[in-house]
Amino acid sequence: MKIKHNTPELLIVGETPWFLAIMLLFFTLTFVAIGLLTLTQHWAGLIFVFVGGGMGVGAMGVFVERLQLILDARAQTLTLRSRTMFRYTERVFPLADVIRAETETGRSNSRNGVNSGQTLSRPVFVIRNKSGTDGTVTKPVTAVLSSGTGAATVTGAVNEWLKALRDTNDLASATDLT
Repeated sequence: MKIKHNTPELLIVGETPWFLAIMLLFFTLTFVAIGLLTLTQHWAGLIFVFVGGGMGVGAMGVFVERLQLILDARAQTLTLRSRTMFRYTERVFPLADVIRAETETGRSNSRNGVNSGQTLSRPVFVIRNKSGTDGTVTKPVTAVLSSGTGAATVTGAVNEWLKALRDTNDLASATDLT
């Protein structure tokens, strides 16, 4: 994930997997083209068109997910958006309920019983639990853990933004009291 916009009023973090989308598009078009060329000589080309093309479209629907996370100081909201070819989800939380961001980590599958798996991570938000119990609940930005430093970068940027916002609000409320 990358930071797209960072001002005191608005922080937008997003990810669009263009490389994966383009590779899956080429995969799909290759199978459809082979199927259409074969269809001129034999009906089995339909298998290439529907099975190969269908697998490519299905893979794009599952693996190509556009993520966006918006922290808006004016609206006082945290918005988590996710879009694939087949679904769109948007979750909105009051910014006052967001305590902090954290990086959740895990290990990829190890081979031959040796713990040589790669460390994977994803950003999550720690939010006040509104279901009547005191405590917190974590809300992941995405269901997928990935390698690299993107999750740690996003977590750091979100926590810095929240700290700056809260320091500004504390300063404003302290001057209102005098």
